[in-house]
Amino acid sequence: MKKPGLLDERPLTSAIISGVDTRLGLRMIGHLMVNGWRLRSEYGSPLGDKAISYDYYLLVKGKRMLFFEWSCELQWRISGWKSAIYYLSKRYSLKRRA
Repeated sequence: MKKPGLLDERPLTSAIISGVDTRLGLRMIGHLMVNGWRLRSEYGSPLGDKAISYDYYLLVKGKRMLFFEWSCELQWRISGWKSAIYYLSKRYSLKRRA
Protein backbone atom coordinates (compact mmCIF):
# COMPACT_ATOMS: atom_id res chain seq x y z
CA MET A 1 0.00 0.00 0.00
CA LYS A 2 1.31 3.44 -0.96
CA LYS A 3 2.23 5.72 1.92
CA PRO A 4 0.32 9.01 1.67
CA GLY A 5 2.36 11.95 0.39
CA LEU A 6 2.33 15.42 1.82
CA LEU A 7 -0.54 16.56 -0.38
CA ASP A 8 -2.64 13.50 0.53
CA GLU A 9 -2.48 14.17 4.25
CA ARG A 10 -5.45 16.09 5.60
CA PRO A 11 -5.25 18.15 8.76
CA LEU A 12 -7.58 17.07 11.52
CA THR A 13 -8.87 20.61 11.62
CA SER A 14 -8.84 23.13 8.82
CA ALA A 15 -10.22 26.60 8.23
CA ILE A 16 -10.90 29.05 5.41
CA ILE A 17 -10.54 32.79 4.93
CA SER A 18 -12.34 34.15 1.88
CA GLY A 19 -12.79 37.50 0.16
CA VAL A 20 -9.23 38.68 0.87
CA ASP A 21 -8.17 41.71 -1.19
CA THR A 22 -5.83 40.92 -4.09
CA ARG A 23 -2.89 43.01 -2.88
CA LEU A 24 -3.24 41.82 0.70
CA GLY A 25 -3.23 38.17 -0.43
CA LEU A 26 -0.01 38.68 -2.37
CA ARG A 27 1.54 40.44 0.62
CA MET A 28 0.55 37.48 2.82
CA ILE A 29 2.18 35.01 0.42
CA GLY A 30 5.38 37.07 0.38
CA HIS A 31 5.42 37.28 4.19
CA LEU A 32 4.98 33.51 4.54
CA MET A 33 7.73 32.73 2.03
CA VAL A 34 10.18 35.02 3.84
CA ASN A 35 9.29 33.15 7.05
CA GLY A 36 10.09 29.63 5.90
CA TRP A 37 7.06 28.59 3.82
CA ARG A 38 7.98 27.10 0.44
CA LEU A 39 6.12 27.27 -2.84
CA ARG A 40 5.03 23.72 -3.68
CA SER A 41 2.83 24.50 -6.67
CA GLU A 42 1.36 27.43 -8.56
CA TYR A 43 -1.08 27.92 -11.39
CA GLY A 44 0.34 27.75 -14.85
CA SER A 45 -1.92 27.79 -17.87
CA PRO A 46 -1.20 27.51 -21.58
CA LEU A 47 -3.97 30.10 -22.00
CA GLY A 48 -1.83 32.74 -20.32
CA ASP A 49 -4.61 33.78 -17.92
CA LYS A 50 -2.49 33.61 -14.74
CA ALA A 51 -3.43 36.56 -12.50
CA ILE A 52 -6.00 37.76 -15.05
CA SER A 53 -8.97 35.56 -14.21
CA TYR A 54 -7.57 32.80 -11.98
CA ASP A 55 -4.46 32.03 -9.92
CA TYR A 56 -3.35 29.79 -7.07
CA TYR A 57 -0.36 29.06 -4.86
CA LEU A 58 0.20 26.05 -2.62
CA LEU A 59 2.62 26.81 0.22
CA VAL A 60 4.08 24.21 2.57
CA LYS A 61 6.08 24.30 5.77
CA GLY A 62 6.88 20.87 7.17
CA LYS A 63 3.60 18.96 7.06
CA ARG A 64 1.48 22.11 7.12
CA MET A 65 0.04 23.54 3.94
CA LEU A 66 -1.89 26.60 2.84
CA PHE A 67 -3.77 26.91 -0.44
CA PHE A 68 -4.23 30.44 -1.80
CA GLU A 69 -6.79 30.52 -4.62
CA TRP A 70 -7.65 33.74 -6.47
CA SER A 71 -10.31 34.68 -9.00
CA CYS A 72 -11.11 38.13 -10.32
CA GLU A 73 -14.70 37.82 -9.03
CA LEU A 74 -14.03 36.41 -5.55
CA GLN A 75 -10.53 37.70 -4.68
CA TRP A 76 -8.39 35.38 -2.50
CA ARG A 77 -9.70 32.29 -0.72
CA ILE A 78 -7.17 30.81 1.68
CA SER A 79 -7.60 27.32 3.12
CA GLY A 80 -5.41 25.02 5.16
CA TRP A 81 -4.21 24.17 8.63
CA LYS A 82 -6.35 25.84 11.26
CA SER A 83 -3.34 27.12 13.24
CA ALA A 84 -1.86 28.79 10.14
CA ILE A 85 -5.23 30.30 9.18
CA TYR A 86 -5.63 31.53 12.75
CA TYR A 87 -2.17 33.15 12.58
CA LEU A 88 -3.02 34.93 9.31
CA SER A 89 -6.42 36.06 10.56
CA LYS A 90 -4.87 37.58 13.69
CA ARG A 91 -1.90 39.17 11.90
CA TYR A 92 -4.06 40.77 9.19
CA SER A 93 -7.29 41.27 11.24
CA LEU A 94 -9.39 38.94 9.05
CA LYS A 95 -12.43 36.84 9.84
CA ARG A 96 -12.13 33.10 9.39
CA ARG A 97 -14.62 30.27 9.25
CA ALA A 98 -14.14 26.65 10.27
